[in-house]
Amino acid sequence: MADDKELDSLLTVLNSVILTRATKGGAKIVEIKKDYKELCGKDIDTRKFGFDRLETLLYSFGNKFRCQGDRWFGETTKAAESIVQSMATEKSKKG
Repeated sequence: MADDKELDSLLTVLNSVILTRATKGGAKIVEIKKDYKELCGKDIDTRKFGFDRLETLLYSFGNKFRCQGDRWFGETTKAAESIVQSMATEKSKKG
């Protein structure tokens, strides 16, 4: 099982990925997985952290993430803002 530092890092990246879709009405699970893979170059390994699915992980951190219907929303933090800005720059470079 992964340590707390790895989990915190994953949560920060997931929050950033989710925040990039906030203006589009939140992020669906499939979009979170796709965006995470584009950003990190790998799939989200929730089992490493003791969760069988991404939804289970997100629900267990209700202080950071919330779900409305099939859309997820994150919390705005300085670390997340920095990653979101970097992701936006990358997407604009790709066209």
